Amino acid sequence: MTLLATPASHIGAVLSLANAPQQSGDRDPIIARSWRRCVHDYGLDPARPSEARFVPRRVLREHQDQADELIAVARAGVEQLYRHVAELGYVILLTDSRGIAVQFLGDPADEKAHRKTGLYLGSDWGEDHAGTCAVGTCIKEQQALTCHQHDHFSAWHTNLTCTAVPMFNPQGQLLAVLDISALYSPPSKDSQTFALQLVKQYARMIEDAYFLRLYRDRPILCFDASREFVLINRHYLLALGDDGELLAGNTAARGLLAEHGLMTPGPFGSLTRARIDEFFDCELADILS
Repeated sequence: MTLLATPASHIGAVLSLANAPQQSGDRDPIIARSWRRCVHDYGLDPARPSEARFVPRRVLREHQDQADELIAVARAGVEQLYRHVAELGYVILLTDSRGIAVQFLGDPADEKAHRKTGLYLGSDWGEDHAGTCAVGTCIKEQQALTCHQHDHFSAWHTNLTCTAVPMFNPQGQLLAVLDISALYSPPSKDSQTFALQLVKQYARMIEDAYFLRLYRDRPILCFDASREFVLINRHYLLALGDDGELLAGNTAARGLLAEHGLMTPGPFGSLTRARIDEFFDCELADILS
């Protein structure tokens, strides 16, 4: 049986780890790094109430306008994901790269509780003020994670379980975050394993749909390790120029290209001036046909 930590013991655990890194124990390294940032970089106090922060309606509209094309592409995926998890008490947040929730789906009956905790449209989940949380820490670490109950920095968020997955644009820069969160959940973090895989699946679907929209006027090469599934899986996507030049790739394709030296060094990486027929053992005309 898992014993639930009291607010006082949670606060003590956070401060102890933040000030004594060697005592991380079995704590998730992502969470441990975030706790240290919260204490030493942001000056946050886990004992102080971390009230939900919302941007003004005008500012929210600006964020939504900037993410308009992504929201349009993501809408069907977000709604489908919500249908999978609504009965389990989850809400869906789609945030921009700054952690502002530009799209939200949740049970209207729980609106008051969602607003109070920040699980609502227009909320700002930046790690520098919300503390360790799925969206803010996902943005900082740029990797998928679950922030489950006492993983949260603030003692006021320890009833929440949140799972977030980053989405990237074709240049490899952070585009948005897809998050599912619940007000209550089983004590074990393992209970969120399926949630993490599900959100990853939908985040990749949305990211690839956005890629296809951006390059809808260019030839798109879809390929996979398995010929049988390439038409339905489309794991790797490459946008081609008129002469077969590699213009852009989705996240999976960029990773594959990096392995073959077709991306330049850098924090995000960019495609070289390589042609597609240098990557595959065939002529451009064969690929286009």
